[in-house]
Amino acid sequence: MLVLAAAAGLAGLIACAILIVSRVDAYNTSGPYLRAGHPVRVLLAPDDYVVFVGCTESIDCPRLAPSVLSVTDASGAALDVFPDPSNDRLSEAAQPFRGELSFVVPRREEAELALSAYPGQPVFVVPSPGEEARALSGWIALAGLSLVVLIAAMTGTVLLLTWRLGLGKPVRAVPPGQDVLGAA
Repeated sequence: MLVLAAAAGLAGLIACAILIVSRVDAYNTSGPYLRAGHPVRVLLAPDDYVVFVGCTESIDCPRLAPSVLSVTDASGAALDVFPDPSNDRLSEAAQPFRGELSFVVPRREEAELALSAYPGQPVFVVPSPGEEARALSGWIALAGLSLVVLIAAMTGTVLLLTWRLGLGKPVRAVPPGQDVLGAA
């Protein structure tokens, strides 16, 4: 039973890890990059979005004012763009990024994103990392439970094998002048 529990814990841990890593990888590569003077049309799900600006290796990050980003929905109505209150940070291909601006998309729709200033570093848009972490919390909890089951089952297996093999019994010292079989 312990070996089956360990196998189930390991399988659950591997499955959760694959799902979490693939979702995080898709998250990091799914956001559109913005360039000044080149509007981008994208289909956005209802969510809070963060505009990330690349930083230099010395963590010098350009600042963006909300006025440099225009977000319009399919009907042409402008969405409210505001400074990112979360101070989110990401890293992509070893380059640090800082969340500068945010906007909220109320329903699934095509939107046009237009950047009017060139900050000197890459700029991209993704759903809020906090929202993504909340979406992953169930998988993270399941991975933690699988890890606990795996550790408990492996500990139980080691203790059972130690007991069954008699390795846990104290060893008596052989008195001087007597051999191992007890003869004098």
